Amino acid sequence: MIAVYIIGSILAVGAIIAGMVLLHRKKQEPVAPNPPEETPKESARPAPKPHTKQPNPKKVRATLKDRPAPTDIFLIHLDAVLERNLSNPDLTVEQLTNEMAMGRTVFFIKLKNLTEMSPVEYIRETRIKKAAQLLEKDDLTIMEITYRVGMSDSRYFSKCFKNTYGVTPTEYRQQAKKQK
Repeated sequence: MIAVYIIGSILAVGAIIAGMVLLHRKKQEPVAPNPPEETPKESARPAPKPHTKQPNPKKVRATLKDRPAPTDIFLIHLDAVLERNLSNPDLTVEQLTNEMAMGRTVFFIKLKNLTEMSPVEYIRETRIKKAAQLLEKDDLTIMEITYRVGMSDSRYFSKCFKNTYGVTPTEYRQQAKKQK
């Protein structure tokens, strides 16, 4: 059994030495250009076009017509994840980045570049916007809406709502009812 290990080790060392010798020889040999190989005409690829030529705008518009821009896809996916987790008062940025399948730093930078908000600010803003929708259409109490959007402190909720909309949740509901 020991003999097998010894032979295997000798072969491995020999292969390493042979590889090093080949690399050393290649470094010393002058590099000659390879002659062009002839390829059959069936498999010949056309030469690539130079990068200076502009693409045909009609073709680009036709292929991207119904597809949103990548930044929109990011925000659409983020909003869907937030909608699923909105009632969770313990939602963290780590949970959000895990569901978005992104690293925290990349997620933070991308969101900051698109919205000029940090993830915590974006979560809070989304919760306040959802609360405004619930205030307009539902007859839930302010406390029920507070819990439904994942905020557990009604004072903090009112403070954030007033900072965003300039009025308290109760005043917002009254104004919404007057407009109907």
